[in-house]
Amino acid sequence: MDISFLTMLPQFQQLPEDKKKFLMEFAAADHGSNSKDAAQSLIQAVNNAKEKNISFSKEESTLLIEVLKQNMSKEEAERTDKMLKMAQQLMMMQQFSKH
Repeated sequence: MDISFLTMLPQFQQLPEDKKKFLMEFAAADHGSNSKDAAQSLIQAVNNAKEKNISFSKEESTLLIEVLKQNMSKEEAERTDKMLKMAQQLMMMQQFSKH
C-alpha cells in the first residue's frame, strides 16, 4: 500500500513522533479489503496502542480509518463509513442513557 498520502496530511504532521510511528506501522500492515477485515484490524490496532500507552483522539482516529479504507472499493468504503456512523450513534445513545 502506498502510504505517502498519510505523511502529507496536516493531521499526521501535527502528531507526536510515537503516534506517527504507530500510524506508519499500521499503514504498512495488510488490513484486508472489506469492512469486516477493517473492523478486526481497527480493534487490534486499538488494543496494540493501549499496550504501548498510546491513545488517539476522535480526530486522530480518523487517520486510522482512512488508512483502512485505502484498499477498499468505493462500495466497501461507504459501507465502512455507515458502520462507523452507526457505532458512533450507538455509543452516544449509551452515554446519554447513563446520565
